[in-house]
Amino acid sequence: METVVISLGGSIAFPEEINLKFLDEFRNLIIRHKSFRFIIIVGGGFIARHYQRFGSKLELSNESLDWIGIKATLLNAEFLKQILLKETKEVFGVITDPFVEIPNKRIIIGGGFKPGSSTDLRAVQLAKRFNSSVINISNIDYVYDSNPKQNSNAKPFKEMLWKDFRKMNNQKWSAGLSLPFDPVAAEKAEKENIKAIICGPSIRNIEKIILREDFKGTIIKN
Repeated sequence: METVVISLGGSIAFPEEINLKFLDEFRNLIIRHKSFRFIIIVGGGFIARHYQRFGSKLELSNESLDWIGIKATLLNAEFLKQILLKETKEVFGVITDPFVEIPNKRIIIGGGFKPGSSTDLRAVQLAKRFNSSVINISNIDYVYDSNPKQNSNAKPFKEMLWKDFRKMNNQKWSAGLSLPFDPVAAEKAEKENIKAIICGPSIRNIEKIILREDFKGTIIKN
């Protein structure tokens, strides 16, 4: 059974008001594709940013803010786990350690683990472990050469190299950093030769990626 690793952006599924429509459609996608094994790592979303913002006002350390974000990912992951369990018993989680022994379940749900990176790194580590690529569901359909919200002429990339992506996004990790793929995870993916696909939240488009049909998104690889 082929393993599909998904890094589910918290801003997509868990904005200020939880995106129930997306989560319902996403659940149905996962359940109906029974020939695939899914490992889904969930981001922190609004609740992580909310607590981190107030933590910053209290001058908490970056590590403390990271721990707050990690706990938010676990709450979001538990929510996703429970709505999947409503329809199927083929679900295991919530895992934090990407190297923990995982039982033979078709759907694995996980969240953050340690400070110093986002859940993107956990997805990369699991992709390496299970010989997969990473589907990163974000709030943009492609990686662009500039911010498409500020520049209507921003150029989308259909494919790019990790070294070029890292040059474009050469920021150091900090808690709450918002990038298509976090810099620590990008460095690890390049080192381990892991392919990532950055895409938007269209369920049909995500399905096309899983089925290896033509899709909208940016492939990043070595």
